[in-house]
Amino acid sequence: MNYWLTTHWPPQEDNPSDVAGGVWVPDGREAAGRELRAGDLVLIYQSRSGRTEVRRSPDGTKTILHSIKGAEGIIAIARAEDGLTEDADSHPTTYLDGTEIWWRWFAPVEVLSRTGFVPRVALNNVLGYAPGYNLRGFGDYHSGLKRLSEQQYNALAEIFRNHNPNVLPPAQPFANNTQGHRYGSGLESDEHRLLKEYVASDPSRVLGEGGLKSLAVEYDFPTGDRADCVFEDAVGRIIGVEIEVAVGDAQLEGALQAIKYRYMLEPLTKRALGDSRAFLVAYAISPGMLRLCNGYVVECFVVNKQEVDTWAADKQAVRQPERTEAANA
Repeated sequence: MNYWLTTHWPPQEDNPSDVAGGVWVPDGREAAGRELRAGDLVLIYQSRSGRTEVRRSPDGTKTILHSIKGAEGIIAIARAEDGLTEDADSHPTTYLDGTEIWWRWFAPVEVLSRTGFVPRVALNNVLGYAPGYNLRGFGDYHSGLKRLSEQQYNALAEIFRNHNPNVLPPAQPFANNTQGHRYGSGLESDEHRLLKEYVASDPSRVLGEGGLKSLAVEYDFPTGDRADCVFEDAVGRIIGVEIEVAVGDAQLEGALQAIKYRYMLEPLTKRALGDSRAFLVAYAISPGMLRLCNGYVVECFVVNKQEVDTWAADKQAVRQPERTEAANA
């Protein structure tokens, strides 16, 4: 995997919400991105200002498009969906100062997180630039795109995640919730409890994804819902986790709960819309449910029950001598 920093001018006044979406490189400078591949991680920097564009309609009418004031920092973490390819529909863009730039080369990205920020001064410090450097002419071949080392990326991603500490607030039990659980009878089996504790003990190892951090187990929402676990991933997205023993084709409850958790966690932790994930974890999940979850962006994980039982037995063996010593004290 490679790591990149791409610079964007601020969006134009007619579309101020357009803050990310891809990597663009001017014609003749595409060599800067020859190593860009699908799956690479990309930090998106937005400058304070951009050039004013001039557009002419077929009838000769001229339209002036100004940019809004930019953030002057890294505003998103994204994942490349492809390498740089020629945009066949592109053509040179004319600017008010008389210059032209042909943004001919493009790589689409999936934006992973917008909940964070790296100020320009902090960025310059990590990359070894002077504090006042404004990133004009930045990147290899002055392309606006630069490959980062893993160490540089990790340092910037850490600043991004920690800029606004979007912490999980204390659990807020629903006053009329007498069940003590999410749905059904409210009784929790030993199988369910052990799986929940096992996943929460080391989510990165158990689920096979680096950077997962456990924030809470049995988290109560003010709605009366209770998430089995709440995690945070390596780019700062919040994750609502539903644990089940086994899930069949017709058992929609688990998937629906996971979907609900992710969207309730976003406002509670002040994350940007979409900066969340939904996990469904079980000992067994039917093929039909896997297909359904895939269609609704619920990520499914099947855990080996024998591994859980071994972990629980080892845990019990450690506790037993402690109890014996306490009894003999």
